[in-house]
Amino acid sequence: MIFKKTEGEEIDVNTLEKNLRELITNNPDSLSVLNQVGNFWRIKGNTRFAIECFRKALYVSPQNPDILLNLARVFYNLNYLNSSYTIAQQSLELKSCKGSDRNVWLQHYTLGEIHMAMGNVSEASSHFRHALELNPGLHQAELHLRQMDEPILVNVTVYTFFIIMIMMVGVCIGLYITANRGRYISHRVSMQTAKGNMT
Repeated sequence: MIFKKTEGEEIDVNTLEKNLRELITNNPDSLSVLNQVGNFWRIKGNTRFAIECFRKALYVSPQNPDILLNLARVFYNLNYLNSSYTIAQQSLELKSCKGSDRNVWLQHYTLGEIHMAMGNVSEASSHFRHALELNPGLHQAELHLRQMDEPILVNVTVYTFFIIMIMMVGVCIGLYITANRGRYISHRVSMQTAKGNMT
């Protein structure tokens, strides 16, 4: 993750929090510090503090695509998908304008997740594929693509068949009851008529 020194080395979260608090106290307007602190709170799950840090960072640099993307991730985690989409799309456009097309894989991946959550499978697939083109080692994008490619029709077909069978059984039962009731009434009428003729 973002707070690891190396791939195998983990950092104590309490020590990291202490260091980040010290950094923000000494550099309250530093864009990189605000971004790091915002990411720390986002990952730790304190969305209010994360949004506040990203808001301050955007005040310093309103067109910063990395900070916009981090804010989009916060809104995505809160399930504010429309806001998340708008901000992530803006991040992608700004990052692309700066000529760093190879580094927009994270924007595409994030947009893929947002579209997937919104149910826009084709858009999500397109973004995941683009993210994989730019970052071939992105296994999460591969996993999402595999999940989206699995046939959902099998489940839909089974459920549809099950519903149709239940409806058919219900109709058959209804017809059977109606037919028997008709025969019963017809039989009673003929019995009463026969009794009436005998007297």
